[in-house]
Amino acid sequence: MLFSTAILPLLAMTSVSATAIMSRSAQDVKIKLKDTDDCVSKVASKVNTGKFEIFLEKCADAPKWTINRDAPGNIKLAGSDQDVFDTHAYGAVIVLESPEKDKKSQQWTFHDDGTISEGQQGYCLTKTQNEDNLLSTDPCGDDQLMADGYKQGWEIVE
Repeated sequence: MLFSTAILPLLAMTSVSATAIMSRSAQDVKIKLKDTDDCVSKVASKVNTGKFEIFLEKCADAPKWTINRDAPGNIKLAGSDQDVFDTHAYGAVIVLESPEKDKKSQQWTFHDDGTISEGQQGYCLTKTQNEDNLLSTDPCGDDQLMADGYKQGWEIVE
């Protein structure tokens, strides 16, 4: 009886620790452009048949993405193991591709300042001024709203 009473606090601590770790692991969220009602979504590519490109649409219609905020990793379409962000054409377009181990263009990091950087150093997820609302990567700026109207500030909506 003494043994079971002594172990109860340890079990409670273990379950609390596991919960804390679990809450920081992969989550399904929407990725929102700061100060807008626009979230990251996908659209069939006009150029690459059978592929999807990443763009912005109203948050109410946007899908969720599986992310890990604590370390670089894939941004995956929630519920899919085969659709992850990948840059093409030197970052001019972001498409959904099958994951490849250690592929830098598929590794993304969420920063405290609201930027999301791609595995290739110094490039961030960017909303440009194109009329299709397609996203690209551009050099990370000091200001999330750049002089040319490009935006790099993002929020996580759970």
